[in-house]
Amino acid sequence: MNVSQIELSRDTRVEGNSDAHHILSNQFQLDDYIRQFGDVEVFYDAEWKVYRVPSLDMKRKLFCEAKESMIRIWGSE
Repeated sequence: MNVSQIELSRDTRVEGNSDAHHILSNQFQLDDYIRQFGDVEVFYDAEWKVYRVPSLDMKRKLFCEAKESMIRIWGSE
């Protein structure tokens, strides 16, 4: 299934290329997501109630590694 095929609800969550989820609750937000990431393939993770995006896994991994490096240097509150 592609992200454009998701039936939107008030709190539809979709992964991006960071450790944050995008909340898509209307067509404008869905169109903006597609503009940023493309009409990517997704699958629903019922345990975490989020649509997973396998094609963004590497970008997300790189983001998390960079974030961990900055936390090691500067700490976290």
